[in-house]
Amino acid sequence: MRSIAATFSRIAAKASRRLRWRWAKPSSSASPKKVWTFPAPHPNELRSALAAAPADVEVMQQPHAESHVPGEEQALGWTVRHWGDEVCLAQDADTFGQRAFLRVVPARRLALCVLANSPTGGALGQQLIERVASDLLDAPTGESGDTVVDVTGNGNDGGHVGVYDRLHQRITVAAPAGSPVLATEPSGMLQALGVRDAELPLRPLDHEGRVFVTTDPRSGMRELVVFTGPAGGPRTGVYLGGRLHRRTG
Repeated sequence: MRSIAATFSRIAAKASRRLRWRWAKPSSSASPKKVWTFPAPHPNELRSALAAAPADVEVMQQPHAESHVPGEEQALGWTVRHWGDEVCLAQDADTFGQRAFLRVVPARRLALCVLANSPTGGALGQQLIERVASDLLDAPTGESGDTVVDVTGNGNDGGHVGVYDRLHQRITVAAPAGSPVLATEPSGMLQALGVRDAELPLRPLDHEGRVFVTTDPRSGMRELVVFTGPAGGPRTGVYLGGRLHRRTG
């Protein structure tokens, strides 16, 4: 984490100096209209001011932290995934009813962006990325499915059972017959937007009981579920949809 912070600080400092040198005039002021219209006649200056140096771009692509998700590592600017022998740089974003996916495979000069304004856009994005990667790269992506492992006979629930909370949503994890089931209870804004309770069976992707996969019944999208905390002990939190829910009970 210190390495990530130091790299980010160095890149941010360079960008800040570049922006001040290009645009700042100590004694000048500008109206909102001038600020808004400035980039149009100055495209080269804008591009030069905002572009990171090649060495910094390279650093941002290097893995800095391990991920519990199989086949993934975390870089400063990207999630680094492995599509067979190919390295793929990934970024995802979402809000209610909207999804965005960006995939870049530098060695093959391929970039793919999917923007979907639909609750089912997540499943569409995963399937489209897989299809394009298969057709153009002949590479498996694992976007919509992973190899589920057999954990029968472990003899415990792995410390998953409990209640986890974040703003506008509570998660309750039970383990009937030793298999975790995650129940979501939306409140506040999510409830006002029409999100309803859901029950999600979890399928394990590792033998430590840390990473699971499930399918969102509303969108049909494959979702990763990642528990934090010591293996075999009470879990301290759970990530669902990339958002942390902390254990409260």
